[in-house]
Amino acid sequence: MAFDKKLAMRNAEKYLSQGKLRAAIGEYRRVTSHDPADVVTLNMLGDLYVKDNDKDSALKCFRNVADHYSGQGFAAKAIAVYNKMSRIAPLTPDMSAQLAELYRQKGSVVEAKSHYVTLAEDYEKNGRKVEALAIWKQIASLDAKNTDVLEHIGETYLGEGDAAEAVAAFVEVGERHKRAGRADEAENAFRRAIAADRFSAVALRAMVGFKNEQGCGAEAREMVAGIYSEKPGDPEIGKILFECELAHGSADEAEATLNQIVAAEPFSYPLLLELSTHYFENEEDQAAIRTLVAASEHLFSDSRVDELAYHVERLRERVPMNLDLLRLDVSVASWQKDEKRYTELLKLLASAAREAEAVEDERSALMQLTMLCPNEVYLAQRLAEINELHGFEDSNTFSNSFDARFFGMPAETSNGSQPAAETAQASFGFETNGSATEPAATQIPTEAQTNGASYTNGELTGEALDRLPREIDSIKFYLDSGYNDLALSAAEDLRKEFGPRPEVEELLETIKRSGLAGVKAPAGSAVEDSPTAESSESSFLGSEMDDLFTDLGLDPIDQDSSADFETHYNTAIAYQEMGLAEDAIREFQDAAGLVGPNDGTRRFYSCANMLGHCFMSIGKPHLARTWYERALEVKGLSPEEQQGLWYEYAHSCESDGDTRTAAAFFEKVYIENVGFRDVSQRLERMSVAA
Repeated sequence: MAFDKKLAMRNAEKYLSQGKLRAAIGEYRRVTSHDPADVVTLNMLGDLYVKDNDKDSALKCFRNVADHYSGQGFAAKAIAVYNKMSRIAPLTPDMSAQLAELYRQKGSVVEAKSHYVTLAEDYEKNGRKVEALAIWKQIASLDAKNTDVLEHIGETYLGEGDAAEAVAAFVEVGERHKRAGRADEAENAFRRAIAADRFSAVALRAMVGFKNEQGCGAEAREMVAGIYSEKPGDPEIGKILFECELAHGSADEAEATLNQIVAAEPFSYPLLLELSTHYFENEEDQAAIRTLVAASEHLFSDSRVDELAYHVERLRERVPMNLDLLRLDVSVASWQKDEKRYTELLKLLASAAREAEAVEDERSALMQLTMLCPNEVYLAQRLAEINELHGFEDSNTFSNSFDARFFGMPAETSNGSQPAAETAQASFGFETNGSATEPAATQIPTEAQTNGASYTNGELTGEALDRLPREIDSIKFYLDSGYNDLALSAAEDLRKEFGPRPEVEELLETIKRSGLAGVKAPAGSAVEDSPTAESSESSFLGSEMDDLFTDLGLDPIDQDSSADFETHYNTAIAYQEMGLAEDAIREFQDAAGLVGPNDGTRRFYSCANMLGHCFMSIGKPHLARTWYERALEVKGLSPEEQQGLWYEYAHSCESDGDTRTAAAFFEKVYIENVGFRDVSQRLERMSVAA
């Protein structure tokens, strides 16, 4: 039979009119059991339990009613029910907490505070200090002017040995005194915070801020300097000291402090930009450039190239031909893959370097320009002049087919002048001496010519007869000097021009016997089928990379096959220095493919770690994660290496949107080394974001 609520309610009312209390309670219980949301009836049932002296049942009914009203946002109704309960029996701690929160929602601060105080004191009496402190914090948040509660909190935390929470409480006390205009009380509170933890960055920043507002910045600087001298490796205290020195000391002192900070904590490098801007605004251009150069490596690594470009551009407006700035601007253009601007800047760099007699800079710029602009003959001439003047090994002249192939120079020259080359030299700042020559007039091939060489009845005639031996001697010179790959390339050109003459074929055989490796002979030549022959272009680039490594201060490439790993790895480092991330990635991958994670060396770890950095620099954190994971597979990592990998892996996960994994690995670092880089701040930011 279905339950009839109306009938049950009529029966309950009838029983009440007859004074049958328990019978009425039974009917109301039937109603509430079938309709738990009927809080009006539930409240009536609670009142009947009170009349029947069943306090426990009454409190249970009233608690359900109060929870219903609280959940629906009816704070006033819920408070009324709790007050009814308090007249029956003392409220439990959790009920007092709920009542205090309801008063808070209603905006009745005094009543809320009263219930919170009662609850906190009850917790303290029962030894529940952690819960008591949480409630005292609630009380402090209710009254923005109250400092007594916060002082009590600070003292309690000190007694518990929690210096960080004590510092937070005392700092807030100081801030409240400061807002109220009580300077002496504020300073005392900040000093208590420092006394709680002398090396707390929170306490020091609060005191420094207060002292600056009081016009006592120099005093604050001295205080922080003294504390930093006790713990010179602390990056957070170092940053505070840097800011104090920049504002109230000397920029030189600030820079010295900053150098220590960045050495210990590379992620602090944005301060270098702050210092560079300070120098710039004070028109100390050389100092601004110096600090910008120091920051540039980090900016490239973090792909903040546009920011670097902004600082470089505004400094170059003042000192357009500064070598350091030009180098940076060249790197920026390379990173941005702006070939036109890259070429223009290389020319400016070469010109400025020549003016400053910076031979290495000029030579490095010219080496790249000769590859980018093979038709601008004066660049190759100037490079040859430098090589000859300073005794570089690759010094050469430009009067043969070897030079024609690799430097865009004409193989044949006449005694005539070359106005176009002179004009280009003048525009670039090079002196012209009339030594540049123009190519011989182009001749239309006839039956009496083969590949450009003149024959009569199958024999060489005229000028070609004299030139071939000279060309062969030049090639032999390069062969004797160890330039086997380039010698073969020049010999190939001779074969194309003069045909398969015996002396040319003999030269090719000589090159083959000299042990040439890594160069492919031309089709039909005597060395074509040599198992050691590969691409002449790759060998030429290998020679060019030797020079590049020398310019970058790295060891030249070892051509021995046993050094393949070093070749790829060093090439990758060079590409990375130039901002060519994808080229660097390719070389690091090749290097990693030659070694194993647990081959007893650190080579795979180095490659995997660098690949992670490279992929992060081009905005592909999901690929960086893979390489950091592989790096973590390497056995025998030191604690520092492992912490560094955890940190980088977490950073890549965070960039990839996987905040849960990122937080887990940041925590692993934090557990083992709380002072590692900025792991504390990162965890704090992630917890706030969560």
